[in-house]
Amino acid sequence: MVSPELLEIVRCPLCRDEGRLQPEGDVLRCLRCGTAYARRPGYLDLLPPAGILPHTSRYVAEEEEMAASFDYRRVGPPLLAAGVRQRMLRRMLRFQGSERILDCGCGNGKFALWNRASAGLMVGLDPATLFADAALEEVDLVRGDARRLPFASGSFDKAFSIDVLEHLTRPDIEAMLDELRRVLRPGGRLFIYSNTREPSSLQPIISLWRLLGRLLRRWRKIPDPDALRKADHVKAIATFAELRVLVEEAGFRPLQVRFWNSVVTSFVDHVLLSFLAPRRSAPGREGEVRARWRERAGRRGFLYRAAQVLTWLMELDILLFGRLRAGSYFLLLERV
Repeated sequence: MVSPELLEIVRCPLCRDEGRLQPEGDVLRCLRCGTAYARRPGYLDLLPPAGILPHTSRYVAEEEEMAASFDYRRVGPPLLAAGVRQRMLRRMLRFQGSERILDCGCGNGKFALWNRASAGLMVGLDPATLFADAALEEVDLVRGDARRLPFASGSFDKAFSIDVLEHLTRPDIEAMLDELRRVLRPGGRLFIYSNTREPSSLQPIISLWRLLGRLLRRWRKIPDPDALRKADHVKAIATFAELRVLVEEAGFRPLQVRFWNSVVTSFVDHVLLSFLAPRRSAPGREGEVRARWRERAGRRGFLYRAAQVLTWLMELDILLFGRLRAGSYFLLLERV
């Protein structure tokens, strides 16, 4: 959706604060440079013109292929690994109910959708337009680039970014952090979930579960559900120490960090779910299978309760090993 509150804070990504946007028929036109941006059904298209930024994500360049492969239009309840991310987001960012919140790199908008009732204004931004149907109806959505955020400075009280930094080069991460600092008010909070290349001391156990999962999928002829999603991973940051220097140089103060040593999670994800998943009956039907699972889980029956139990088990990794440094991290920052 596109609310009046969103229209108040959007700006031309080329001109930033000086680029106020004026409605003009079906477009918004920058009063400074004259660039026109489209108003699409359910979202604003404020992506910078082609050639402005050095490169684009595969999610943008190959959007049609991604759309055909992902079941992005429906959003189920927050369960399993996504459920753990959701619980850590709420626990660390602590929504107040009247704040302006930015989901930077929102994907299909599921985290913005799950938390929309806890914000005064919830805005989801992504360079691809693989938005869920419910998000298009219930969340303020913007097609835009994190390196050139199309919002006025100080527009948001809080922001979060989940599963984004691992897709970016170091210069892109620096540009994204600079932009997030600009659009957050002084003292605003930023939650990040991503990963570095730093191995966990528990990595041998995790690697064993992943190996068993690969063997199970091969035996049962089940494709890797994450292969395409992770195809453009860069993982430009090697260690958490390197990341800490980067965020501090960008003007953020680390407040809290928890690491995700995925001992239980990897067993559930790679072994248990690979064993329970149905065999593929025809090429290209993985999204259909996931859609049926989400629909059944959403009925709050046995499958939902079983997935809740698995989600709690996955969260044990953070409760038991959250202070043990690993590649995956939940990080809370304050804008200084």
